[in-house]
Amino acid sequence: MKNIIAISIVLFLIGCSEQREFPKIVLLTNLKSTDFGLTDKQEIEPKRNQIYCPTLLFAWNQLKSETHMKLVSENELAHLIDKSRNYINSLTEKEYTNTVSVVDSSIKVKSEFVKSLVFSEEFVRNNIKLRFSDNQDVESFGCFNCNGKTKSQIKVVHYDGNKDFAIKISSKNETSEILLYLPSQPRNTLSQYYNDLRTKISKKRNEKDWWKYRFLKEDRFEVPIIAFNIEAIIEELNGVIFSSDNKTIEIKEVRQRIALVFDEKGAEIESDAEMNSVTTDATDEEIKKPVPKKLIFDKPFLLVFKKKEFDNPYFMAWINNSELMKKKRNY
Repeated sequence: MKNIIAISIVLFLIGCSEQREFPKIVLLTNLKSTDFGLTDKQEIEPKRNQIYCPTLLFAWNQLKSETHMKLVSENELAHLIDKSRNYINSLTEKEYTNTVSVVDSSIKVKSEFVKSLVFSEEFVRNNIKLRFSDNQDVESFGCFNCNGKTKSQIKVVHYDGNKDFAIKISSKNETSEILLYLPSQPRNTLSQYYNDLRTKISKKRNEKDWWKYRFLKEDRFEVPIIAFNIEAIIEELNGVIFSSDNKTIEIKEVRQRIALVFDEKGAEIESDAEMNSVTTDATDEEIKKPVPKKLIFDKPFLLVFKKKEFDNPYFMAWINNSELMKKKRNY
């Protein structure tokens, strides 16, 4: 017996206020420079954005659990998805829903979650003119000479100069945080970029470099505003077969929709104080004077949404060009 499966995957990821409206839905095939990563281990194509969330993996594994079947197709992408485990412990079971419905010979699996991360203090819009590395002027938000409450929302978690740095922003949703990472060295996959970031965050700190890990009044932070609502039909998975001893099922259709708005209202941070002091026996020559940091995300960067208690993110995007950014209007 062969049953036809229609797998429907929907993700709504809100990175702003509760009342925010998403842009109009756009088909992924209509975008020139953006891809969906169905796992975080797919290669990133040169000069293209890649967006990943684990909803497809939730639905995939729910299907296997409900049917007790195993993948038998030789489809390379299907096997990459089947082996992926990085969706585990990205969200708690209460934070997403899996539904399975059976109509005649058709099985429909749907996975869905919604996240709303709101800043307690809004950042300032367009502190500076931001031109992304593909020569596009874009809308942005950030912090420069901002008040203490706004400034306290930023924690510098890695700093190796103005061309290799990362910050963390927490939110009113005290269980989640946002990571932004601008690396100096290119990598091939989202997981490689993320592992690099985790390694740099865990690096032992020199007390003389205390200023590198505090967002000081003279420092500047600026990041492009990102807004998209993208739907994709994953045709590469059509015809994939699962089988057991007495039954075979075939994937008929896989859809995924990812929506995100990330701007100056976009994620509130929880208060996170950190004190760094200089050792008492250091000489004046050993103490490095603070240098104003320019944490400007005007080149390709990694955007990560994750729960504080888990290592695996529930959203990652490699932002390689300005296609998903809000463009600056010229009046």
